Order: sequence, then C-alpha cells, then structure tokens
Amino acid sequence: MAASKGRKIQKKSADERKQERIQKAHRNLVAGALRNAGFLTVPSASDRNFTYQGSTTDFDDVFIHENVIVFCEYTTTRSDEVSTHLKKKKIIYDKILDDKNGFISFFKDKFPAFAVALAGKYSIHQLRIAIAYCSLQTVRSETKLEVPRLCYFDYNVAHYFSIVSKSLRRSSRFEILDFLGISPHEVADNVLTAKESTSTFPGSILPESHSNFGKDFKVVSFYVDPQTLLERCYVLRKYGWRNGGAVYQRMISTGKVAAVRKYLRDQRRVFINNIIVTLPDDTKLLDEDGDTINPKLLQETQPGRIQIPDRYNTIGIIDGQHRVFSYHEGGTFDDDISILRTQQNLLITGIVFPKGMTSTDRLKFEANLFLEINSNQTNARSDLKQEISLVINPFAPESVAKRVVNFINDGGGPLSDEFERYFFEKLKLKTTSVVSFAVKPLTNPSTKQSLYQIWDHAEKDRLLTDEDPALWDNYVKFCGGEINKVFSAVKHNLPKERWTADKKVAGAFLSTTNVNGVMACLRKIAISGSTLSFEDYKKRLSNVRDFKFGEFRSSQYNRMGEKLYSTFFSDRDL
Repeated sequence: MAASKGRKIQKKSADERKQERIQKAHRNLVAGALRNAGFLTVPSASDRNFTYQGSTTDFDDVFIHENVIVFCEYTTTRSDEVSTHLKKKKIIYDKILDDKNGFISFFKDKFPAFAVALAGKYSIHQLRIAIAYCSLQTVRSETKLEVPRLCYFDYNVAHYFSIVSKSLRRSSRFEILDFLGISPHEVADNVLTAKESTSTFPGSILPESHSNFGKDFKVVSFYVDPQTLLERCYVLRKYGWRNGGAVYQRMISTGKVAAVRKYLRDQRRVFINNIIVTLPDDTKLLDEDGDTINPKLLQETQPGRIQIPDRYNTIGIIDGQHRVFSYHEGGTFDDDISILRTQQNLLITGIVFPKGMTSTDRLKFEANLFLEINSNQTNARSDLKQEISLVINPFAPESVAKRVVNFINDGGGPLSDEFERYFFEKLKLKTTSVVSFAVKPLTNPSTKQSLYQIWDHAEKDRLLTDEDPALWDNYVKFCGGEINKVFSAVKHNLPKERWTADKKVAGAFLSTTNVNGVMACLRKIAISGSTLSFEDYKKRLSNVRDFKFGEFRSSQYNRMGEKLYSTFFSDRDL
C-alpha cells in the first residue's frame, strides 16, 4: 500500500484526451453500424496480440454474423502516414487471405471464445472472412490499388452505414454484405445447400409497343413479399459507397421509416400504390409452362412469371424506398412487422434493362426516371437535381458548373476541400447556390460574360456543338484554373485565420456570399477582355483584408462583385 501511495498517476494532456475521444468516436461509428446490422462482436478476441506465420499483429474488433467473420482495423493515423501504416499490415493480411482456412483454425485455437461464437453448423470451408480497414483519414486511391484485397471502410462509408443501419436495423446487413463482397449464396443456410439461384413471381407482362420506354425495354408487374425485396434491392443514394456517380437519390429518413412502420403496425395492410423498380437484364419472363415469353410478340398484357436472380444489388428501387424499408428486421414493433414481412405482398412495377446495356446508360436511365417521378415534388431538392443532371446531361451548363466546382474542390487549390462532399461534414461551403448563381454564368459558353470568351483554344468553337469529353475536360480545367488564381490571391492577402467557414471566427471569409461575390468580380474581369496572372491579382488585392465583406447580405453576390471590381480593378476600363 505504501508503494502505491508514493506512485504518481501520470495525467494525460488535453491533446491526448482529445485524441482518445476521436478514436473512441471513430470506433463506435463503425462498430455501431455492424451491431445494428446484426453482427456480434467477440470482445475477448479483440485488441489481443497474436503471432501468425512469424508476423505479430492484432485486430481491433472481431465481428461475426452466422458464417461471416469481419476483422476490423481502426486507425486515426494522419493522411500522410496511412500508406506506411497499411503497407506494414499488408504482410500479415496477405498471409491470412492466402490461407483463410488455416488462419481460422489458428484463431479458433488461440481464442476459444471466438470458436464458441461461431455457429457449430458450419464447417471451416463454409466460413467467409473479410478484413475491414477503417481509417478516419482518407486512404489514397493508389494505396488501395497497392493493397487491393481489403474492404476499405472509409470515414464517409462508416457514416453512411451508421445512418442506414439506424434506420433499417438488421436489414441493413444485406447492403453491408454486398459492400464486403460476399454474395447471398455464401451466407448462412445458403452456404449449406446448392440453393436455386433464382426466385420466380407471378405477374403480368406488358407488350413492348405499349410501354414506350425504348427498344428492348420490358415492363412487368408482379407481387413480392417485403422480406424477399429487402434481401435483393438497392438504392443509389447520395453519399453512398458505390462508385460511378451513383448519387442521385436522397438519404433514407429514419423518421419517415418509423412513421410508415407505425402505420403498418396500426393498420396491418399494404400500401395500394406500386413500387417502381429496375430489374437486371438476366431477368427471365416465362409462361405457365416455363417457356420464355417474347414481349415483342405480345398484342396485349399477358400473365406470366418473372424470374429474378438471387443476388444482392439486383432490384433497383426508383420510387418507394421508405415503403419497402419500413418492413425492416429489428427495432420497434418488430413482433408485428415480422409477420407482415413475409405475409404481405407489395405491388411492383419493374422495368427490365435490355441485354448489354452499359452501367453508365443504366445509371442515366434510372436517374432520369427518378427525376421524372420526383421533379414536381418539394423533396426533390436542388442539390439532388444538380447531381442527377451531372449523370444524365453532363454537358449542360449547370452540369459543367458542377464539374468545375468539383475540380476546384478536389484539385489542391485554395478552395480544395472547402466544399461539402458528405452530409456529415461541418464548416463547409454548400455547393448548390455556388454552382447555380456564381459558377454557371461564369462558365456557360453561351453567355458573353463567361470565361469561354477569353479561352485561347484552337478548337473552342466545337464546344458549342460537340459533346467531346476531352474538349470539355480541357475547358473545365481552364475555368478551374482561372478561379483558383483569383482565390489564391485573396487567400494570400487575408490573415490565415480568416480562411475558414467557421462563423465564430471574426471576419471568416469562406461563406457562400463571399465566394459568389468574388466569382461575380471575376465575371466582370473576363468581360473586360482578359484575366490576370496570380502575381497581378496578388498585387491588386493587397488590401482585400480591409474590404467590408460583412456589408453584403446573402443574396447580394452581384453587388459585392461590382464593388470588388470597382475597388481593385476599375482602372482596367480606362
């Protein structure tokens, strides 16, 4: 006791306590999403060192769902150190992934609680594993290519699954399993038997001549129970994890799901309006004898059977995601909803994609259909419409403006990382009004005030008539470069602490009003016949710190631009 009294406990510094809070919050974000989805953790096998084939490491968390094992590595390492950290881990990760069965046997022997947690009905070759690398900081694309066998649970992905899993509870596991690269036939009871790889539903098939969707599109109607739909459907949500610009639908609303779920519990009846979906091109249309139906030969709507592959990410919900996901597993009223989940049937209108349709064309079709359904509704917000336009009409003026904003946000210039990319980001610029009211008039080739008028490019005239991606990319880079020059000069001449979107900082510059005002000034500079070099901007804007930005309200972009121009550039008109 005397010794312990004399021992002083080392107090942690404020920075150390802050770092611990960050690490804990990051860990809870990922772990919470997996727990909500029904994965169970094995605490006694987490944060425990082990040596496997001569390499020593640990896993920060170990999760199990049926026969699926997820080993999690959390890191809050700085962006510039992530690559080094990951490459060190690659050695043992490769050893594990090269001999999964051998590692599982080793891990079961090393940690008995892990062996107990695995369902005894699965043999070792029926177990599936994934290593999730969960970094708080961005992992560069080139680093991911160098270590390609992991599942990168990036910070934005963790936030996305956190929200989805809070809304959908255990039903979110289907999307998480898809993200982990594990197919339905590899999970739970499906791995035990050679299950049929398709599901068939009775329905109706519309003649192609009656649908007007275009050549080789097929339109069908059928009923399906919510459980089957939950296992196979996907929604291309804004801020989701899928690549390829698939960002056009709004994030699911937990409150809306809860309200619909209460309605189901109270009324115990299905909704009479249909769910609009897209179906993969290997969907089969069969008659009662199991023979394939050719919709081109149909003269009128005919009964049939719709055969859909049993895969995750198969049925794309265009309209009705909240009605579908209100049947989710777990959460409030689940004793009642669990009965309805398999008992009730939802009416589906499905559009079957033509054979060989590219993923880009499918995305454009889905985005355009979503816009047609939602364009007259208040919940189709401007930011979603801009994202949809970027998909379906990438050469439209607003789409070009959106591409320019993406360029200056991603390109390492003065406004790099200053625009909001994800819904959870704080103290970031909103892109919608910047795109519509500042960048669009500055970059639209059809207007006399745009940067197009001073663009020195031999083939610039083709921009007005051709949809040449390479030429448009050059124009986007030119516009982004001109914008970067003037903002670099503004940033250079402002005190460092003012280059922030934090309104608590006196004189904070990064607001929509100020950014749009400088863009408006750049339009007037372009109208005068030529832009300036960075050095010239820097000299002219040397006193910009004294400019009264705070005198202009949120809608007075153009008035600010005129004042900036008259204060710093008016002699160009002489």
